[in-house]
Amino acid sequence: MLTGFNEKKKNEILFNEITGYRSIDFLNKINDSYVYQMGFEDSIFYFKNPILGEVFEPGRYHDFRSISSEALSKKFSKLGITHFIINTDRFPFVTSRENFLKYFQLIHKDKSNEVYILLNK
Repeated sequence: MLTGFNEKKKNEILFNEITGYRSIDFLNKINDSYVYQMGFEDSIFYFKNPILGEVFEPGRYHDFRSISSEALSKKFSKLGITHFIINTDRFPFVTSRENFLKYFQLIHKDKSNEVYILLNK
């Protein structure tokens, strides 16, 4: 039996060791979210809500990373995506696109990890 290990200690380890865990934890507290992630494929296990975004699948990065902000918003909307989490160290060009904030609202930021909600335009 482990002694001295509790929820607080577990969270401390996760916050310090898992890429973007503070942002993931933020999203996990939002009920009924459907998330597209970009740059957290090594942390997908920690998401509690449905998630898309990976190298191999219908929501693969290749189909989303190079399109306009408007097209990205429309694709997300068509898929039912409500939130977008991105590691801007790995994908700095996505959120700096023209008109990005016209379609997405920043609701959480921790270092290079940003969480956006999709705005219905």
